Amino acid sequence: MVLSSSRKRKNESPGDATIPEKDTPLITLFTSWVTKPEKYLCHNNTLFNWNSLKPDILSILFTNESYVKKEALSKGWQVLPIRVTATKEKVPVLRHMFMDVMRVSNTPFLAYVNGDMLFTKSIVATLKSLQKAIRSSLFNASYPVLIVGQRLNVMNVSADEIKSEDKIRAMAKSRGKLFTEWGEDYFITTRNYPWKNLPDVVIGRLAYDNWMVWNAKRSNFYTIDATKTLLAIHQTTKSGNFEGHKKPDGNYNNRLIQKMYKKVKYVAGRTSCAVYKTSNNSKGYIEFSKRTLNKQCQV
Repeated sequence: MVLSSSRKRKNESPGDATIPEKDTPLITLFTSWVTKPEKYLCHNNTLFNWNSLKPDILSILFTNESYVKKEALSKGWQVLPIRVTATKEKVPVLRHMFMDVMRVSNTPFLAYVNGDMLFTKSIVATLKSLQKAIRSSLFNASYPVLIVGQRLNVMNVSADEIKSEDKIRAMAKSRGKLFTEWGEDYFITTRNYPWKNLPDVVIGRLAYDNWMVWNAKRSNFYTIDATKTLLAIHQTTKSGNFEGHKKPDGNYNNRLIQKMYKKVKYVAGRTSCAVYKTSNNSKGYIEFSKRTLNKQCQV
């Protein structure tokens, strides 16, 4: 089944919960990071890149570091304090980040994103197409939506390479390497996603990403793999592509999840196991099609 949707918005209904009011950004992207000298360029690139996607995107950084707060504010971001943490390393709890963002932002979509990720306007096109699909009743607006996707790894991204959309796309085409379907670095949800009912998983550690997709599927939420239409670039540094494997308390999320659920099928939480996927048709429109899931992907 293919659900076709245009990249343009027409005749938007102000009563649709998934459609922003006039002058309201389409999505709030938020993240958090710890200051490290080797990550300065990477994080500075992120500050510039996300801010360049205004007015469709509102950017928020969670931090309790005064210098980082000052830097983010100077780049046009909003800043929120980290209120709830877990583990000995005091890592932010994901669900509380979402709930804090919803208190200060009225965008129809919200997304936690790892702090080393870059985007293009393809994120806007994909979400506007989803809005049209919802307006056309191809998706039921009362059901929560979770969008994930694979990333492209690009080593040592320079400040010059992210100065324009064309440069980012050229960099991705020439140097980008598609990462494993096990890895998920952004989590886009609609506002009706039940974050308050989810466990206190933390960011930047193993297991929560695949658990998120698995849990959304078993809850009968919409899960969408946007890999084919949403360009998401990971700035790979000397830390490599598996930083979460090396961090203290790396198994925190898995221990927490295993206590709460008798059985967790992580393999069903890969991007390729999302029930829907996006693609571009021959006319340049973004389509949503339903997958036939294999046994591994079934929950």
